[in-house]
This record gives sequence, C-alpha cells and structure tokens, in this order.
Amino acid sequence: MNRDHLPRLTLHMAVEAAVLATLVVATLAMADEKASASLELRGSVPINCTVDIAPTAKSSSLDLRAGEKDVVVGIVTENCNARHGYTVTISTGGSNQLRSATAGAAAAPYTLRYDGVAANGSEQLVATRDQAYFGRQGNLLVSIPGSVNATAGDYSANLSLVIAAK
Repeated sequence: MNRDHLPRLTLHMAVEAAVLATLVVATLAMADEKASASLELRGSVPINCTVDIAPTAKSSSLDLRAGEKDVVVGIVTENCNARHGYTVTISTGGSNQLRSATAGAAAAPYTLRYDGVAANGSEQLVATRDQAYFGRQGNLLVSIPGSVNATAGDYSANLSLVIAAK
C-alpha cells in the first residue's frame, strides 16, 4: 500500500467512526425519552329478567265438580341477573274465578299458591327474591273447592306473570 494513502484512509475512518458514535449517542438519548399513554377498560351488564311458564296437563283438565287441592298447573322458570333480587307477581285480573263463556255467568273460585305464597280473593301473589337467579323453577299450584251443582260448560281464567328487578 502506498504511504500517501494512509493518512487519508485514517482520516476517512476517523470521520466514519465519529459519525457512527454520534448516531449511537443520539439513538441512546432518544431511547431515554419515554412516551406513555393509558387506556381505561370499562364494561357493563344490563339488567335482564325473564319469566316463563310451562303449563302442565292438569291446567286444562281441572275437576270443577269434585274440586282440586294444590295441583300443579304450571312450572315457572325465572331468570334475573339483578344483584339485589327481583319479584315475580302473578295476577288474575282482579278475580280469582274461572268463568264460563258457554254457561252464562257461571264461575268457579280458585286460589293460587307459588313458592310458599298464597293469594286469596282478588289480591296479587308476589314472590320476592333477594338475589339473582338463573333457571330457578317453581310450581304454580291451584286449589278449587268444587261444586256438585256446577253448570255444564267450559271455564277459563288468564293469569299474568310479571318479573321485575328490585
């Protein structure tokens, strides 16, 4: 190698080394500067309450002449995710009577019982829960005193079930 080229090569290498050192120092300085951000995660669960009733065969074949005592006429399924519980209200439209459309004004009184709660007269039956339940089932029971003098005809009554969060 020619000696004339040595100083130039050494100077060129020194400049490259200085540039490389400057890049390294600048990169390290930038790495020390940190940026941050935050993210808050949130979610919610809405209240969801449902009630369903599956009628039993007995619900459409009550013996009004001989009477019935605490027969299961429906299986009630409750679902409610309300933390503080809920109520199930069963109402008869103000009259606990089976009425006949074919036998004039004939009627047959009945009483309801659900989950240990009985309704007498025209009052509503209210079952109270103190927590959430999913798939909770209970039997809806009917009692009819019976009457040997019952007038022939078809008798019916409509029940309304309402579930509400507390």
